[in-house]
Amino acid sequence: MSKSLLIVDDEENIRTFLADSFQENGYSTWIAETGKQGLDLFESNSPDVVILDLKLPDIDGLEVLKAIKSAKPDTQVIMITAYGKIKSAVEAIKLGAYDYISKPFKFSEINVIVENACQMLSMKDHIYLLNREIAKFEYGDMISSTKKMQGIFTRIGIIAPKPSTVLITGETGTGKELVARAIHKSSDRRNRPFTAINCTAIHEQLLASELFGHEQGAFTDAKTARKGLFEYSDEGTIFFDEIGDMPYQHQAQILRVIEQKTFRRVGGNTDTKVDVRIITATNKNLKEQIKEGKFREDLYYRLNVVPIHLPPLRERKDDIIPLAHYFINKLSKDFNTALKAIDVDAEKLLLNYYWPGNIRELKNLIERIMLLEPSSTIKAKTLSYNIVIGPEIEATPFSFSLEKSLKSTKHEFINRFEKAYIKQLLDNTRGNITECARRAGVNRSYLYKLLNKYNIKSK
Repeated sequence: MSKSLLIVDDEENIRTFLADSFQENGYSTWIAETGKQGLDLFESNSPDVVILDLKLPDIDGLEVLKAIKSAKPDTQVIMITAYGKIKSAVEAIKLGAYDYISKPFKFSEINVIVENACQMLSMKDHIYLLNREIAKFEYGDMISSTKKMQGIFTRIGIIAPKPSTVLITGETGTGKELVARAIHKSSDRRNRPFTAINCTAIHEQLLASELFGHEQGAFTDAKTARKGLFEYSDEGTIFFDEIGDMPYQHQAQILRVIEQKTFRRVGGNTDTKVDVRIITATNKNLKEQIKEGKFREDLYYRLNVVPIHLPPLRERKDDIIPLAHYFINKLSKDFNTALKAIDVDAEKLLLNYYWPGNIRELKNLIERIMLLEPSSTIKAKTLSYNIVIGPEIEATPFSFSLEKSLKSTKHEFINRFEKAYIKQLLDNTRGNITECARRAGVNRSYLYKLLNKYNIKSK
């Protein structure tokens, strides 16, 4: 990239020294001794980087900075401050300056800052081009270039206009709710409510009242009649997440809504008609749940009219780096922070990680780094503090019996991995359940289920 530089300073010796030195380093340079001259040169030449003195004879340097950032926000502005004027320098950073340097300074010092600013511009150009490529593979709030996911995007487009029920399966964190929302937004119901319900988050005794509402006096605290989520969602979509955890006694009520499109409020005697599309999701094997008597077989077949299975992130490796950049770009706008690059070693670490928490874990990792990591580049060392790749997991024996089926062997190995991962993560977080759940990219209730499943004791 060709580099261009504007120097605005009222001291002739500084202007000349900087211009000559940067020209020798291959920069195109322009010089100005007043704020007005600087703004005129900026408008006519649009330099990549501006070196700007805070104290100018005609216009305050901060006002010049504001004008430059307003006209071309991507311009990297480096402020020159008099010794001890740190308060003004901090104000300049808040207004969008890339960095500042105090007088007197050596050329080697300001040269490093200017080179870093140019690298930041190159990175922004790279991310812009990357985001253009990502947009080609974007569907709703999802992105993917893999054949599996592109096939799912096609299926969403086909089924969205229809009223059929959809069952979305996949591991925790694979984006099941995003698929449900994409179906809703692509349907004729897009202007009606989309209601997401996590079946593990509502107490069993309150679930019927939450879904169907209740009549006055139906139970002790029912002082007035109340609509349920089905009534509020009429002509819209209801998404049941973790449907495999819905209490058995409530499953018949959902089946009745699907078959008859009616329900009855708790304590009520009359039926209410409703037009709601039902989309469900689970990370459980519902056929196994049926065998164990935990899930109704007739409800399963009603829900599984259109099945969509989301692959785990480890089976979508080509999407890992684009997803990381997608989250960096989105979060930099949300947090009003600078974009970050990902170095080669960090990319290798991201690609080789198992991602038990899938896309949600990747998003949480990027968010944590965007908030807490001051460097403009995400490095492998930074990631090693934030994701767990330890000896216990790596040493998990990959032995198997050829007498068992592929499905059974795969399930057994995943269980061994999950147990090793959770145990090591608990050790790493000193038994802090909240921190453990955050780093794993799962909610606390799901983490407790894993602890009970593998009989792991938290400290």
